Amino acid sequence: MNFFQKVSEKIGLTQTELKVNAFLIAVLIIGLIVKSLNWKNDDPINNNFDYSATDSIFYSIKIPQTGIIENKAFDSNLESSDFNKSNFNVNKKRQELAEKSVNLNEASIEQLSMLPGIGIKTAERILAYRKASGGFSSIDELLEVKGIGESKFDKIKKYIIVR
Repeated sequence: MNFFQKVSEKIGLTQTELKVNAFLIAVLIIGLIVKSLNWKNDDPINNNFDYSATDSIFYSIKIPQTGIIENKAFDSNLESSDFNKSNFNVNKKRQELAEKSVNLNEASIEQLSMLPGIGIKTAERILAYRKASGGFSSIDELLEVKGIGESKFDKIKKYIIVR
């Protein structure tokens, strides 16, 4: 019989339970020994550092006053209401477009990106397709451009025209 079998019979634990407990006790003892041998005050959290030299460099930097950053208290009742959807004019650029106002054969990236759901990348793809194909002959050709599917096409077709 080995050592673990003899001890497990006396204590009433299985050999696996006994080995796990022996391992945990050994790790605890080793940890206490290491902690006692390295008992120095090297803990950076408890040390008091003098940051005055780096602070003086930070405060010497001149930051232009743009009025964007203000040093004031935040009133959550007043200022959080500034973030409602009515203050973000996401659809404002759509309101500026009239129906049939964007000619696909002459429009710039800026004009194309004003269309609903069309960003800069898709506008660039439209221009690349226009250049490669020699221009659009109908608005349905827009479906050939990567990133424009039926749903996006349905949103923008009232604003576009081909001349």
